[in-house]
Amino acid sequence: MSTETVKPPRLQAPIVLAHGLLGFSRLEVGGYSLVSYFRLIPEFLEQGGNRVALTAVPPAGSVASRAEALKREIQKRFGEEPIHLIAHSMGGLDARHMITCLETAKRILTLTTLGTPHRGTVFADRAVELAERFNLFEWIAKLGIPSEAFRDLRTEACRKFNEATPDAPAVRYFSIAGDKKREEMFFPLRYSHDVIAPVEGPNDGLVAVQSARWGERSTVWNCDHFNLVGWTSPREQLSGYTFDVKTGYSEILKLLVECGF
Repeated sequence: MSTETVKPPRLQAPIVLAHGLLGFSRLEVGGYSLVSYFRLIPEFLEQGGNRVALTAVPPAGSVASRAEALKREIQKRFGEEPIHLIAHSMGGLDARHMITCLETAKRILTLTTLGTPHRGTVFADRAVELAERFNLFEWIAKLGIPSEAFRDLRTEACRKFNEATPDAPAVRYFSIAGDKKREEMFFPLRYSHDVIAPVEGPNDGLVAVQSARWGERSTVWNCDHFNLVGWTSPREQLSGYTFDVKTGYSEILKLLVECGF
């Protein structure tokens, strides 16, 4: 289905988009928006009459600090109005912490995660080991830059997180995982793919499918980690390796409509 023929359904409640590690809401210059983290996705969802909000949290802060910021952002925009959350990568962990630990479950109707490392990622394990060996975190701390996020994405950290963060019974959880052929991925992700694949199997270049699956229904898209939020390289576009994410997001909303939202 071409993107020209796709129109997303309209949800009664607003949609909040939450970014992942090292992410942002929008990049602006002189008050003009240049690009959003969810590339062209907010505009697409709004075409169906949806109210959509982007959020900004500390790019490399801990899950707990990012969750606190996410709660503030949502309250600032929608007060106590119920919402739907769509969260990419680490943003899904932020959302789960916020729902379970920050007394927001009554306001969150659904959480759909995209490429979220619910069970961590071995790539974070290896990256943190390397950083600690060369004291990189100490240097980062001297610059006043938070780095807790990297430790929070380790497999052991996520195991403990899951034990302490049960799903809220009133919230419905869905997930999207990415699985793309190595040769079709954005070039830098091929190296992280090679770290993950022998240990965790099929992955999107940063998160394994088995780690991204969560909730009552999980779907796999033909995407790498960046494709999940609409980003593709020129090479991918020219080679026809791109997945129609607008259709994918439309399907997410159709599912929510089917669920009564």
